[in-house]
Amino acid sequence: MFVNKGWRIIDAIYKNLMLVLMKRPAPNLEGLKGLKMRTFVSPLLIESANSVCVTPVTLVVTEVSPQLQSGGIDGMLPGMPILVTFKHYDDAKYVTDFNFSRIVSINIVNEAWFQSQPEDVQEAIRGAEPKVVAF
Repeated sequence: MFVNKGWRIIDAIYKNLMLVLMKRPAPNLEGLKGLKMRTFVSPLLIESANSVCVTPVTLVVTEVSPQLQSGGIDGMLPGMPILVTFKHYDDAKYVTDFNFSRIVSINIVNEAWFQSQPEDVQEAIRGAEPKVVAF
């Protein structure tokens, strides 16, 4: 699709930008109403939380675990990398994907540049293209 436009995709990353981590299950949006959820300090994310009747609580990431443990918040709106990196799954075990958002990032190179590379470099690039990584 892109080669005839002068571009070559060499990598694609699929991200689920936002999940909901909770101390109790909420299989639908109705189950989120009235819950206090940690969110990033972003007007877009705060408004998104308000739109599904969640009370947004802005906290630095180091305060999330203590607040989950003490009941100060009911859950959080994390991206998967934050959930895993900070091991918040130890404090709340229910994760629901409401399909709030998705991002697909691609890395591309100019096809003329690619063709100008030695065969071994082209093979190295071909060996890495496109492996879709989802997280």
